[in-house]
Amino acid sequence: PGLTAAAILQKNQDESNANNSNNNSSSASGETSSNNNDTKVIFTDYNPAVLENLKQNIELNEFDVSHEVYGLDWFHQQPAGHNDDDEDRAGVMKREENIYVERKANTWVDTEGKSHDQLKLILGADLIVCSNDSDLVAHTLDASLAEGGMAVILGASADRRFGVADFPNSCRELGMKVDVEENILEAREDGGEKLMEELEMGGYNQRACTFGHDFTMFTIHKPVVSSM
Repeated sequence: PGLTAAAILQKNQDESNANNSNNNSSSASGETSSNNNDTKVIFTDYNPAVLENLKQNIELNEFDVSHEVYGLDWFHQQPAGHNDDDEDRAGVMKREENIYVERKANTWVDTEGKSHDQLKLILGADLIVCSNDSDLVAHTLDASLAEGGMAVILGASADRRFGVADFPNSCRELGMKVDVEENILEAREDGGEKLMEELEMGGYNQRACTFGHDFTMFTIHKPVVSSM
């Protein structure tokens, strides 16, 4: 899914550059940046093998948009008090090394303990598998999504994955707004053909649909909170 989004972003940027050459007009692409030079794609996963595969795929696809690849652990994005061992500590225990990862406010932290600024747009797929993933993913979005930002999460339907049904409420409890679109392939006029084409750009195997599986899409908005 990350490479799918990246491929679409790169296509949009190529079209934008062509428009700039032909029409002398400017067009922003990507994360609602003011210009193309501000666009950056960040790929994340927890599994080191997947991260290496991401890097290889980026190189093989000659992806030339500014990008970074980071390890991401949802447990590291939880708020203070989420960890029962130390309720007053701002952060959570890094499980492998048995040390604490300190996360500053309005940032997310990678698996190396480095903090990063919040993002304007987050795309994710097949994130929710276990029952507790709904809370973990919601808190991760809250930590990593900037105010006014949007996340689009694509995954299996609630009858195929634990935690999917609880995910909207987990996000709403943190003040985020959630729109839910179920059976998105069935609901589309083209039967989801265009969506499947875009998914297949990232290597998605269509056999899931062959067996009658459909998808649920969550669109999450983080409201801007007035400082006054």
